[in-house]
Amino acid sequence: SRPVVDYSVVGREPDSSFSESEPSRLEEGTDQYLYDTSGLWRRAADMDIGGTDQSSEMSIGLPDTDYCSEVLSSGEIVGLSQAMEKLELKSNSESELNPDAFGFVISTFFRIAMFLSNLSKANLPKLSASSILSASRAFSASALSRSSNETVGFVGLGNMGAHMARNLLKKTEKNLIVYDINSAATSNFSSNLPVSSDRVKVASSLADLASSSKVIITMLPESAHVKSAYSSDTGLLKGLKADTICIDSSTIDTSVSVEISSIIEKRGSIPFDAPVSGGVMGAEAGTLTFMVGSRSQEEFESAKQILQHMGKNIVYCGKLGSGQTVKICNNMLLGCSMLASAEAMNLGVKLGVDPKLLASIINTSSGRCWSTQISNPYPNVVPNAPSNNDYNGGFGTKLMLKDLDLSINAAKATNSPVVLTSVASQIYRAAANRSDLANKDFSSILKFISNQ
Repeated sequence: SRPVVDYSVVGREPDSSFSESEPSRLEEGTDQYLYDTSGLWRRAADMDIGGTDQSSEMSIGLPDTDYCSEVLSSGEIVGLSQAMEKLELKSNSESELNPDAFGFVISTFFRIAMFLSNLSKANLPKLSASSILSASRAFSASALSRSSNETVGFVGLGNMGAHMARNLLKKTEKNLIVYDINSAATSNFSSNLPVSSDRVKVASSLADLASSSKVIITMLPESAHVKSAYSSDTGLLKGLKADTICIDSSTIDTSVSVEISSIIEKRGSIPFDAPVSGGVMGAEAGTLTFMVGSRSQEEFESAKQILQHMGKNIVYCGKLGSGQTVKICNNMLLGCSMLASAEAMNLGVKLGVDPKLLASIINTSSGRCWSTQISNPYPNVVPNAPSNNDYNGGFGTKLMLKDLDLSINAAKATNSPVVLTSVASQIYRAAANRSDLANKDFSSILKFISNQ
């Protein structure tokens, strides 16, 4: 039987619009009542799920009663997470998904709560605004990742981006709309597609790309390029729609990344910083490591559903900006290790040791690292390394310098000593000033230190 309503708890009886048969709507400036697990009706504000300061963000509509009854009949719904799981299954099976499902989910849960209030075994958890918001974000974000034919916008078709975009085409059924400020890069990409050209469109502008995309991935060289891509007169923000997943895989300053994410959030979209490691070879093979910063673990899962088609290791690093922090620390170490590897290989060869023998011993000993084993700077040691292709097609020397500068700036801000990195940056800076090395793979630092 229905519990007795103790109106003394709420301070006054509900007004005439209130019905004990269903939850009342949350409306700004009014005392609204919702059923609590203790068997009492309480004001929404007292339950920390509404009130005048939050109700403008919550518009609770009442869903289909028959469907709620159908869900209820299973006897499995005991809380918000299970209710949402059922609703996700329904949306998935019928392919009638509204990504902006916040009000629908919450109102459905309280409708189910009303039915369950008549059951003696009802055991509903008390909810807070933060738990509802977190759950709704998870629902909305996971919902966005389900559609197999959604359009993905890809910005930046350079050495890395072009391979990443091709892997998306090869490994999914998604359509792509692409943009690069360099028309030659766009033409090259369009003429070397692994699938039918019907699935690829070249955007006339970044705003055009944004207005056509459910997911946007940016892969650009520097902080200024990312800021411009979003904020220019014809930038992404001009066409950005609410609930768009925005993934930035550029390696940029952490503070700039957080700034861009904040702008995206204010537009009602979902930001991620997801820089990569693995180089051009990893991008082509689809084995990149993505270091992801996001607002929550739940939202990270939605990005992972996309990134897994371009990489092998998709790692949740924490809050927004964390992915960029991990990346600059990794590249700081990589720049130093490549320089040390080049010095070791150069010294050994000058002392008369065969470079392949030297590398093979290093790679079975304690000096082994990525720079000696995967991308050895000495030519004719590792077959697929850039050094075997006149240092073409890899990660440019000037880009490595940029990343070292990012790490040094972060070190200054946190008063962290980076002595080796500071020395390495000066050597890369001198190499980047040579026109024949600036755009070559950074392993070409061997040519610089050996006076070639």
